[in-house]
Amino acid sequence: MKKLFIKNEKGQTMVEFALVLPLILFVICGLIDFGWLFYNQLSLNNACREAARYAVVNVTEADLVDKVDEKAEEETRGLFKNGINTQIRFTNTSQPLEGDMVITLTADMKVLTPVLAFFSRGTTRRLVATVTMKAES
Repeated sequence: MKKLFIKNEKGQTMVEFALVLPLILFVICGLIDFGWLFYNQLSLNNACREAARYAVVNVTEADLVDKVDEKAEEETRGLFKNGINTQIRFTNTSQPLEGDMVITLTADMKVLTPVLAFFSRGTTRRLVATVTMKAES
């Protein structure tokens, strides 16, 4: 009996690779972007903790917000190009040394690949870190 069809499998691997390549690129870009996001968030958390520690030790200084902002910028080592927004709030406004101090840092992170840009609906992602510490005299 003669074969009616000749099997030709040339190009099969290329077609399979072309089908799987977008999924592989999506996963790799997602890993890169989410790793970058976690790195930036951890850096901002660390900067917030260090800035809060500086603030509670030097609570009586007049230009406290500027110095805390400088400390946060120093800790992030220029990671956030647009700067860091610093907010300081006292839980006891009449006696700041008897209450807690709440430091909030806000920064915008630029995404690296379109994967995170799709999920965050833009090319930047806003990161926020908050630390509460007891004010020291």
